[in-house]
Amino acid sequence: MSIIERMRSDWRLGSSLNINNPEDEGQNAIDMALDRGLLFTPRKVEVATSDGVVPRESDKPDAPARYYRVERDMPDGSIALLNPAVSDGFNASGYNILYEQIDMMFPGSTIDMALFGDGRRTMVRVRPDEPVTVHGDDRLSMEIMFVASLDNAWKTAAYGTAWRFACSNQLTLDNSVFGVKRTRNHDDLLFDRVMIMMQATERFHSFVEHARRLSMMQVMPSDYVRIMDKLMPRPEGKDGAEPHGKTLALWERKRKGIDYYWEIERERCGWNRWALVQAIQSYEFHDKTKDDAEKQIEHVRDPHKHEPLSQRMLAHVL
Repeated sequence: MSIIERMRSDWRLGSSLNINNPEDEGQNAIDMALDRGLLFTPRKVEVATSDGVVPRESDKPDAPARYYRVERDMPDGSIALLNPAVSDGFNASGYNILYEQIDMMFPGSTIDMALFGDGRRTMVRVRPDEPVTVHGDDRLSMEIMFVASLDNAWKTAAYGTAWRFACSNQLTLDNSVFGVKRTRNHDDLLFDRVMIMMQATERFHSFVEHARRLSMMQVMPSDYVRIMDKLMPRPEGKDGAEPHGKTLALWERKRKGIDYYWEIERERCGWNRWALVQAIQSYEFHDKTKDDAEKQIEHVRDPHKHEPLSQRMLAHVL
């Protein structure tokens, strides 16, 4: 079995952020939500103390409650708690508002969506343009990932990303291109399609050109060792002593993980720095998330926290 065949058997190439085949044509977000049974109407319920009294913002009988909880009626008749405590100003509108706005901006371009935690959070992937080739048969597609939540974990936001077909990786291009909290005017702050497209497109094309430059920079075996020693130096104990066994074992496991993906990327892309960046990013994206979609989304939302080695490689040609 070749290294590529072993890679294809070891990885779940249809990762958790790729429910659809990446070659599938897009559809409207509302239609996809209906097809997958993802539409629901949340509600805010006044929160009472143990004696049944509802604390209010003032002594007036019609004053808003001080706290509310957000609930959802589940298909099986149960009630799911989406948020245990929010203020009167919290906007508990359904995700259909987001889906409708996406359809206005990018009709027929939604390729994936999901709910998490009984509907506490949602994610939508939009592919508004055609893929481009970086090197050989290595292709990237510009995507915009929208997220929203009713549990305050994620603000309603859009992230410019690149989808790498070869290994089912979602590559973050930068920070969010749009974001808004769930305040009273949440639904009135319509997404600005021009702003989102301009920023996402600019970041994507800059990323592609950077990738192409990296693909022309050769990495010899000695370069690989030098770069990895700089990125992930062997840990040292106090006062230069031998590190704790667990610390050393963790370091060795990480190095071996990147070595594995580096072997795959060398066969796919050749001995170059783009292949090395992707070996590191594949390790951080796949091995850290274990195909958990929410963890993968966190990588996209905050790559500097979750993929520090990849970010250092992309920011600095070591």
